[in-house]
Amino acid sequence: MFDSSGGVAQRKSAADCVSELNVLIDALAEFDAGPGWGHGDGELVVDVTTAIRRLESLRAAAADRFHHSGDYTADGSRSSHAWIAGRVNEGWGACRSVVRTGDLKRQYAQMGAAFAAGEITR
Repeated sequence: MFDSSGGVAQRKSAADCVSELNVLIDALAEFDAGPGWGHGDGELVVDVTTAIRRLESLRAAAADRFHHSGDYTADGSRSSHAWIAGRVNEGWGACRSVVRTGDLKRQYAQMGAAFAAGEITR
């Protein structure tokens, strides 16, 4: 999955990163974030919320790129949000919102940077 060059793991693809992320999520789920962990459960909620926002930013950017690529038409879909909705088990409106958020993130760089940092929600 990873090449090691100069002591730094080099990811070969976005799919490799998502696979690694899933492993880390599984590891995090095994922790009991009680008082002995160094953070209480409240701090865990804050930290995970920030991470989720950052992931939502990545998802929105990918959805925007997908929308502009037109690749969804290869499967006969008439819109990117319909294509996404058909594969992720979310409503059409929610998927349209993700695509729109990606568009806004691209148009408004300062907002996009704050979203990518997990400082704001969509």
